[in-house]
Amino acid sequence: MLNGKKKYVFCFFAMICVLMMTSMVYAVLSGQCSTCHTMHNKQNNLAMVNLIVGSETTDAKQYLLRGTCLGCHASGNVNASGVDPVTNAPQIYHNGSGGAPDLAGGNFAYIDGTKGSGASDKKGHNIKDFGSFDNPSQPPGRRHDIAGINTTINNTGFTCAGTHGCHGIRGNQGNGLTAMKGAHHGNVDGALGTADIVANSYRFLYYVIGLENTTASKWQNVNAANHNEYYGATSPMDFDSSGCQTCHDLSTNNNRPNNKTMSGFCATCHGYFHLFDSSSGGAREGISADKIAPFSPFKRHPTDVQLPGTGEYSSYTTYDVVTPVARTSPPVSIGAGVTGSDAVMCLSCHGAHATDYYKMMRWDIKGSLATAISGCGNCHTGKN
Repeated sequence: MLNGKKKYVFCFFAMICVLMMTSMVYAVLSGQCSTCHTMHNKQNNLAMVNLIVGSETTDAKQYLLRGTCLGCHASGNVNASGVDPVTNAPQIYHNGSGGAPDLAGGNFAYIDGTKGSGASDKKGHNIKDFGSFDNPSQPPGRRHDIAGINTTINNTGFTCAGTHGCHGIRGNQGNGLTAMKGAHHGNVDGALGTADIVANSYRFLYYVIGLENTTASKWQNVNAANHNEYYGATSPMDFDSSGCQTCHDLSTNNNRPNNKTMSGFCATCHGYFHLFDSSSGGAREGISADKIAPFSPFKRHPTDVQLPGTGEYSSYTTYDVVTPVARTSPPVSIGAGVTGSDAVMCLSCHGAHATDYYKMMRWDIKGSLATAISGCGNCHTGKN
C-alpha cells in the first residue's frame, strides 16, 4: 500500500497526466461529434448524409459520416474567413460571394468558371469528384513505368485522396475517405516535422514536412508575417531506379517523397518535370534528354534548389506570398524574411488546387509584361 506522501505524489502525477491528455485531445479535434457523424443515417424520415458531393457516398456511409470530402470542403456555405461557419471546414470551392477569400491552396471554382475570368481545365487540378471537369488520362509530365516500377498513380481518375489523389495514404488503400481514415481525429496543427503518418503530415499530404498557419487566418497565406511555411531541399531528389522504387511502391502504401519536401511530393506524379540522376547526368534507362532536368544546363525551372543570395536575387529579402519560398530546415515558426538558404519549390510559381491563371500559375504569365514581371520579378529582380 502507498503511504500518505507517496499517495499524494501518485495522485498529483495522475492528475497532471489527465490534464495533459485532455489538452492534447482538444488540440486535435473540437466540436460536436454530430457535426461530422450520424448514428442511424435517418431521422424524421430524412437522410442524415446531407453533405454528399462527388463519388464517395458509399465511403461516407461506411464511416457514418454526414459528408464526403467535397461535401464538407465545398459545401456552398462559406464566410469571410473562407470556412463553413457550421462545420468550420475550410472551403476550397466557392464563388467568393460575401468577401469569402481564396485559401492558401487556391479555389477549384476557377476551373469551371464559377469564379474568375472564365472556365478552363488548364487552371487547376481536374479532380473527378466535381464531375464537370475534363479529367485527362494522366497528369502532365507523368513518368511512365520505368524498370518495372509501378507508377500508375493518377491515370484512372484523379480524386481528392488515396491512390489517385493527393491527400491521405497513396498506396493500395483505394480512393477517397478510406485513405483518410483517422486523420482528422489525430490532426496535428502548427509545425509538422515528423510526417510519418497522415495526421502529422502537412495538410494531410503524406510524408510532407511543413508548418500550418495557426493564426486567426489559419487557412490563408496573407502576408509576410502570416502564412504557411513549406519545406524544401538544397538539391532535388535523385530519381535513380532504387529511388523511384521507394517512392512509388503502391503495394506498400509508399507513394511518397523520400526527401519529405513539397516539390518532392509533386514529383511523385509529375516525374518528368523533376528528373535528375547525379550518377549519370540524367542519361539512363532510355529516357530522352529533353525529359531530363540535370543541374547544368537546366531544362526545367529548378526546384529544391537554393535561391541565391547574390546578384539579382539578393533583393528578394521580404517573404512574398505571391512567390513563396521553401525553408531548407524543417520550419518551426513563421518567418517574414528570405535568405540565401531558402529554396525554390513548385508552389513558388503554382497554386495547389487551382488559380485564375494558365497552368495554375500564381500570376498571369500570359498577360502583359507588367503582370508577368509581377511574379517572376520577385526573384529575378534584375528583370524588373
